[in-house]
Amino acid sequence: MKDNRGFSLVELIVVVAIMALLIGFGATRMDVVFGYSAKEARSKINSSLESLQVSCISKSKGNAQTMLAGTSLNADVDVYMEIYKDKDKSGVYYLKYHDLDNAKKVNETKVKLGPRRIGISYQLKDAPSPVEVGEEGNGLFLAYDRETGGFLPLRIVGGKPVYVKYIYCGSGDKTYTLELMPKTGKVIMK
Repeated sequence: MKDNRGFSLVELIVVVAIMALLIGFGATRMDVVFGYSAKEARSKINSSLESLQVSCISKSKGNAQTMLAGTSLNADVDVYMEIYKDKDKSGVYYLKYHDLDNAKKVNETKVKLGPRRIGISYQLKDAPSPVEVGEEGNGLFLAYDRETGGFLPLRIVGGKPVYVKYIYCGSGDKTYTLELMPKTGKVIMK
């Protein structure tokens, strides 16, 4: 006679638990492989830039020529955003939207861009290599010129304006790019 008892409940629970662990581990690895978090961060930055441009053109009162005055933020810029890495060394990236309204009240909105598995960097126009985004206060600052609709230069060096040309969002071996057109304020997702 054959023994047709099947599987015990304990054996079945062990197999299901092992499969759940493998699927859970595989899902987190798939995110890194396919770069979903980086792609999502790029999309959030792009949509925030669109909102920022509208706010700068409609609300901004400042007449700044540059985003930064020396090493500090230009006081004339009243509507801007900053992309930065969290200070607590967790490596999580945020986007802070800063808006000074007519009553001189500061409105700030903070958006989490992605988990610590992603990396965000930017490249200045005519610069040889990208720069990693720093912590809050030393991150990447972006603002629009109210008169032209283009980006404000980050700073002036030797009488020449220095613009941000690319923003890179990477995860695993995937890198997603935003190309910024300084004169027109247009942003192209690549």
